[in-house]
Amino acid sequence: MKTETTHHRASDPTLSVIAKRLSTLAWASPLTEEEKLTAVHCQKDFAAKRHLVVMMPDFKTWAVRMYLAGAQRTLGHCQGDIEPALRFADMARMFFWPYRVRGCAEPTDVFLNFSVARAQNDLQYETEARAMLEDTKNHLLKIGALSSSEDREQLRREAREKRAKLRTLRGEILGMHDVWLNRLGAIESKLEKKLDALERKQGEMLELFNRILAAAKGGTS
Repeated sequence: MKTETTHHRASDPTLSVIAKRLSTLAWASPLTEEEKLTAVHCQKDFAAKRHLVVMMPDFKTWAVRMYLAGAQRTLGHCQGDIEPALRFADMARMFFWPYRVRGCAEPTDVFLNFSVARAQNDLQYETEARAMLEDTKNHLLKIGALSSSEDREQLRREAREKRAKLRTLRGEILGMHDVWLNRLGAIESKLEKKLDALERKQGEMLELFNRILAAAKGGTS
């Protein structure tokens, strides 16, 4: 069960500690020349499109921010060179995609700063960066802000069962409605027959009373 009471604010000490690790992260493999040119463009041209990477108010810190588990969260930040932020942002996009968009295909290059190939390679081989994402995920799971795949499947299963029960209950109610209508119809029919019999009995008694009255009058005349 989600406990999104204070998670809408970015003040999460545990996430802050994890996010700081990006500034000292050691990358196992360098970017290609083309990727470096892209990074330079993103750093120098403020009109450039940067996915999940924003400049902080101090104008020297790059932050990786993502709307995740009901809140805007800072997943990492570094100063100076924008390359680590861009790479980590693409990794985060791919890593958390199943938690953000259920049942959809993975992001394409248009959603990333570099490419799907780069992000997948980094997720596989950049163990320190991957560890940051794993620690972030585990923390969000622990505080109930993020649902695991098993939890989401359980919720979907419970929702399906609830809908099935509602359909069954609706069917039972409609069935009972028909049964009671039939019973009420039978009761109504019986009442009508009894009322008819009562009216006939009253008619017979009135006729007998009139006869007795007529006979009494004839005897006294």
